[in-house]
Amino acid sequence: MRTFVVMVTTILLVAGNLYVAFAQEGFVTHEGRYLSIQTPQSWIDLRKIDDLQAYIRETDNLHENFLSSTQVLYESAQAGTSDLALADTETSSTLNGIVVPNSPLLLEEIDAQIQAQIEQLNGELLITQYVDLPVGTAVFYRAQTQRLNFDIYGFVDRRNTYYVIITARRGNENFDEFSEIMNTLKLIDHSIVREVNEEEETATYIAPDFQITMPINWLPIDDPQLEVLIEENPALNSEFLTVLRNSLSPSIELFLIEPLTAWNMSVVVLSLDMLGVETLEEAKLDIEAQLRLLQAEESNIEVPIFEEIEIPAGEALRWDLVRDSQNILSGSDVRLHSVQIGLIHEGNSYTVTFTVSADAFEDMEPVIEEAIESIKFKE
Repeated sequence: MRTFVVMVTTILLVAGNLYVAFAQEGFVTHEGRYLSIQTPQSWIDLRKIDDLQAYIRETDNLHENFLSSTQVLYESAQAGTSDLALADTETSSTLNGIVVPNSPLLLEEIDAQIQAQIEQLNGELLITQYVDLPVGTAVFYRAQTQRLNFDIYGFVDRRNTYYVIITARRGNENFDEFSEIMNTLKLIDHSIVREVNEEEETATYIAPDFQITMPINWLPIDDPQLEVLIEENPALNSEFLTVLRNSLSPSIELFLIEPLTAWNMSVVVLSLDMLGVETLEEAKLDIEAQLRLLQAEESNIEVPIFEEIEIPAGEALRWDLVRDSQNILSGSDVRLHSVQIGLIHEGNSYTVTFTVSADAFEDMEPVIEEAIESIKFKE
């Protein structure tokens, strides 16, 4: 739960000014990858702002504490850590939605963790209880520090753990509007169907907006069968899987692992608004700049391929990275070869990454090529 600890601590330090009542102008919907919520129109999505300083300079009637209230949350949104990152332009109140994927907890565990964090921040508890939200039962804390009021909601589904943190400056005793916002909270359906073709020894993963076909022995990171296979496969153990699962970003739509080797494949989906690009050509320039920076910082990195390609899913970018890395548990050195495919479709970027050991790449390349050719978008 390190992500939760960091975000609670930092956002409590930079929250905004006195909260005032909403003007009832109608609600607008904000969607992340996992969470959807409705707010009055004065609330904005920080993920859609390319430059916070420029936005503040160009926008009239912003609250005087808007920058200090939103800076850390804005940086979190740009880094992809927050699934929802909203701020009220009238009051500088903020809402941070955090998703910890593939790590469902008991509500009692969430309860204990939130309480421990509030105690570490010397926060005073005003309310602690279980509440019913549209997404189910949640742990709810209302607390305050010397300068801030904040509400924290924690809840789970069968795959993920969620936290929603709302902050405002001390002095506001009416949180009815926050409750009204939380009563619009919904989970976005990201269930992925796995269709197995025994004859071809493949499995097709069908997400709401795309699909890809992989060898049948590559399994989703949350598949219970991985735990069963641990005793048979030296590349796996429970600690490795736990560390890997906890390190995954909420923007990863699909993560598969090959049990014998721990080679993996991931699909990352991000909105173009968050990335600040609109076209594949703009994405290419951005990726080229990132690759140059990587090579300047790490002399061992090779980029044997960087090109535009045409695949059944449409125009795409392909770039290969060969670099030295370390086993996340043993610390032993390993040289890895990653193939990354970048696509743009209906306002989102899709980055598909295949990572194998460099020694095995020649044997695995046909498998990777077939998987790339299998990528499809829903019409």
